[in-house]
Amino acid sequence: MAGKRKPPKLREKQGCFVTDVYKPNGRRTTISFGSPGHRTVGEIYAAFGQWLDLFNQHPHRMFRFKNPYEAIDNLIKGNTIPSPSTMARCSEPGPSRPSPARNAAKEPAIALDIDGTISQAPEFFAFLSRQWPGPVYVITYREDRKRAMAELKAWGICCDELHMVGMDDSKADCLEKLQNVRYLFEDMDEAIGDVPESITCFKVRNTENFDFDEGRWHRLGTYTR
Repeated sequence: MAGKRKPPKLREKQGCFVTDVYKPNGRRTTISFGSPGHRTVGEIYAAFGQWLDLFNQHPHRMFRFKNPYEAIDNLIKGNTIPSPSTMARCSEPGPSRPSPARNAAKEPAIALDIDGTISQAPEFFAFLSRQWPGPVYVITYREDRKRAMAELKAWGICCDELHMVGMDDSKADCLEKLQNVRYLFEDMDEAIGDVPESITCFKVRNTENFDFDEGRWHRLGTYTR
């Protein structure tokens, strides 16, 4: 008996980003999203997220087009099928705009850091931000708001609000002002330390906080298992 098929994932092959999917007739095929050049890596991941949303809704229609970008142009930009990623929420700062199909205000919220967190796994956080039923907040120490918004958009991140926190300020103070935040994704111990126990923190590994050769975390100039 065949095992359960795993969901498609984007991977790099000979300089191109591809994914393997099964056609409605059961045959496996490889879909290419091209190589970085005309598009950034973030834009490729964002397109993959849009294409996957469409494939899950209408698998038969996706193979009528020459490439995934043509499918996106015709089915999303042509307004043939509404995109969940555009219906769910707006990545521009300002009031939350949840989908009419959900009552986001009653759901727990999540908060995401950018550098070392979203940037470490943009595909995962693009998916999470589109599928999370409650508010999604991005909290960053960056100073350039315009650039931050552009990169979030390129990665396919959808958020209700973007909060810029000064390096001398505390992300915990920002979290206290937001409603019903239950989960925080962050890579810096300094940002997590003052966060209340009621918020579950997920620490993301990267080369700045983890020694992959030694298999140990960096922490305040030392190592920790």
